[in-house]
Amino acid sequence: MTHHICQAAKDSSTLRRVVFASSNHVMGRYKDKNLLAGELNTELEVGVGTIWHTGHIEIDSTIYATSKFSGERICKVTGKIDDGQTSFVIIRVGWCQPGLNSPSTLSAAGTPTKMSDQHDSELAHTTQWFQNMWLSNRDFLHLFDSAIKTHSANWPDACITVNGMSDNTNMVWNLDSARSYLNYMPEDNVRGGHQI
Repeated sequence: MTHHICQAAKDSSTLRRVVFASSNHVMGRYKDKNLLAGELNTELEVGVGTIWHTGHIEIDSTIYATSKFSGERICKVTGKIDDGQTSFVIIRVGWCQPGLNSPSTLSAAGTPTKMSDQHDSELAHTTQWFQNMWLSNRDFLHLFDSAIKTHSANWPDACITVNGMSDNTNMVWNLDSARSYLNYMPEDNVRGGHQI
């Protein structure tokens, strides 16, 4: 599907931008690496697939993450062979919940309806990992709007990759490329601040 979309974009005389919604799970193997704040940038080698325990079961996102990484590669290759006619933005989307998307319902379980009552250090670490990649509804809209509309003149390539999180205090995810290339200015923070 992604290949066909990219090919159609390349062949189109009017379409100039493709925005690919990738996933934080493309970098999931970094979850247990003890990275410093801002250290997880888009220049690092991928670490495909998050493996975590929800307090009830172990989950492995490798298959899902592999499909997202494949989509990223298709976008990058198409951007290179298209001679810059079409530009591509890959967004490694953080954690968005359906509906209100409130920070108070973020947990290692992955969904507000399955929150665990179990508390241990591993679960606390996993919960923090996911909370730190929260992307508020308002920041989500701003990020994708910017990805569609921002001019690509200052990009290093026809295809860029950015992390898509809110401005969460002490998160390992680095937003420099999103700020620089897309003028992304998130307003929300999982630990307080504005939320809509």
